Amino acid sequence: MKANFCAGITAICGCLLLMTVLMSCDSRQTYIGTYLAADAGGGPCEPTVVDLRENGEGTWTCNHEEVTFTWHVKDGEIRIHTREGGIMTGTLTKNGFLLRMPLETELRFEKISPAKN
Repeated sequence: MKANFCAGITAICGCLLLMTVLMSCDSRQTYIGTYLAADAGGGPCEPTVVDLRENGEGTWTCNHEEVTFTWHVKDGEIRIHTREGGIMTGTLTKNGFLLRMPLETELRFEKISPAKN
C-alpha cells in the first residue's frame, strides 16, 4: 500500500511539473501573422510590416526592402534576432507587440492578418 501511495504522489508531482512547464511556455502559434507598425510617426520607413512565420523566421519590410530574422517568445516578450547579431525585445500586447528599438524609441505593431504560407 505504501508503494501505491508513493507512486500516486509521484504521478501527481509529475503532472504538476508538466503543467507548470507547459503554462510557462508561450505558444508561438498565437503570434504567427503579419503586423503593421501603428505609430511609425511619419518617418522615412512607412509602412513598416513584420511577418512572423511558424518556423521561427520572419521578415521586416520597409520601403519595399526586406530584412530576415529569427524570433521567439519567452516570458511575455518577443525577441527578434537579426542576422548581424543584434537582438530587439518587445512586450507582447493583446493585438500585437511593442518593440524597443535602438536609440530608446519604440514601435507598436498591430496584427493585421494571419500568417502567410
